[in-house]
Amino acid sequence: MLFEIPEWYRLLVGEVIPVVTASNCTFADRKKPFTGIALCRRHRRITLRKQRALFLTWGVGMRRFLGVLCGAAALACSENAPSSPKPFISLASLLGAEASANNSAAPLVYNTQMRSELESPACNSESKGHAQIKVGQDGTIHSHVTINNKGAESVRFGHIHHLTAGQPTGPIIWWLSSPIGTDLNLTDKHLSFAQEGAFVTNTHFASHELALAALIANPDEFYVNFHSDLCPGGFARGFLP
Repeated sequence: MLFEIPEWYRLLVGEVIPVVTASNCTFADRKKPFTGIALCRRHRRITLRKQRALFLTWGVGMRRFLGVLCGAAALACSENAPSSPKPFISLASLLGAEASANNSAAPLVYNTQMRSELESPACNSESKGHAQIKVGQDGTIHSHVTINNKGAESVRFGHIHHLTAGQPTGPIIWWLSSPIGTDLNLTDKHLSFAQEGAFVTNTHFASHELALAALIANPDEFYVNFHSDLCPGGFARGFLP
């Protein structure tokens, strides 16, 4: 009785392994359980090792084909994928190539002393402070403000403002306390605030990038200001140098 090669195996290996028929061969060995193929003395022996090698070769080729197919599908899907958020404007683009080369990693740093006598309208308070504003290479504003609250002010919040032309005050550009819009009412003698500046909608600049470009070009037009219940317009102000 002739043992027939399974159809699925013929489809896998195609013409690589010859079909054994009754007309050209007599069987000398029993069938192999792995392949279901009888070996023939009149034809070249096909060992189990060779059959496995052929099967693995076919598998590698199929994996490569599927890999290319999956890659093409991923590329097609990526064309409609949402783009990543637009990053902040970099210091390199604002300062120019030469300045960027000389300050490749250093942030811009502004320090200012905050005093009540700089306020408008005037505020009679003994409280004062210091503010450090850093502009990172990615355009992020980092602030650190310390306040010596000798005047026992009920501190509400703090910001970076931009002067309106010809006026002693201007709108809020970045919040330096959080949560934004929250009246904190802090009365501790020593206060410290450290956070990223949060840009808010204002009448001077449509975006953080535009405001940042103006700050770097003309820092003296910006001031740090902290407000209290006694002096809602501000009890301690300091202009950026």
